[in-house]
Amino acid sequence: MADEVELHYIADDPPPAALQRWRTLPPAPVRDGRFEIVDESYNSLTYEARFYDIVWKIFFVVTLGFGWLLSKIVPLPMESIWKLTVRFDPEGEDGRRTKVTILGRASEETRAALGEVAAEHGGAVDLRVGA
Repeated sequence: MADEVELHYIADDPPPAALQRWRTLPPAPVRDGRFEIVDESYNSLTYEARFYDIVWKIFFVVTLGFGWLLSKIVPLPMESIWKLTVRFDPEGEDGRRTKVTILGRASEETRAALGEVAAEHGGAVDLRVGA
C-alpha cells in the first residue's frame, strides 16, 4: 500500500538509551503526527495516531456537525489509524550502537520526515515505501 513504511537506520546510542529517548521525546515527525504510545516491550515501542478520512469530514460538514455529535454517542468505526512500531536492536559486535527499525503505516508527510530523521543519523540502511 502507498502508506506503508519500512525504515532502518543506525543510532549511536545503545538500545536501552535509544528506546528511552524515543519514549520520552520522540522525533518531530512522531510528535507532529500526534502519535501516542499504545504498547511497549523491552525492545520496541508501538505508536498510533487516529484521524478522520476526507469522506467522514465531508459527512460532518454536510450534517452540520450532527454526524460528529452522533459519532460521540454511538460508537461507529469512523476513525482511521496510522500505526508505527519502532524496534531497537543492538548493532555491531559490542552492541554500543542501535539499529532502529520503523515499520507500519503513516501519512506521506510523516514518512518523508522520518526519512529525514534517518538522514540525520547517516542515512537509511534500507528504505521501502509502498507503491
